[in-house]
Amino acid sequence: MFNLFRKKQEKNETKAMLAGLYKFMMADDHTSNEESHYFWNKCREKGLDKDDIEDMILNCTRYSQSFPKDKEKQKLLLAEMQAMMKADGAIKPGEVELLKKYAACMGLPESDIPL
Repeated sequence: MFNLFRKKQEKNETKAMLAGLYKFMMADDHTSNEESHYFWNKCREKGLDKDDIEDMILNCTRYSQSFPKDKEKQKLLLAEMQAMMKADGAIKPGEVELLKKYAACMGLPESDIPL
């Protein structure tokens, strides 16, 4: 029973991370092929199936407001977001502001932002 609960919790953490990446991909109202490939590859790498991905996208706001409690996971999330920002070859000011907002919501100082 505990193992099933843990698996669901881990899947929800994964969806939360990927929802954050999805928000970054959509931040500038333009999705490049590189950003799209990065996002879908991360979804596959993290083991999400089609239903999981649809749920995560449909409930993106809810998932993206759920942050990891562990500081190392938080830093990993910021690093993944930075990689998404760089996927199209250009970091835009709106993306930097969104990254700072995520860091602040998790209680991380700006010095932990991997820019």
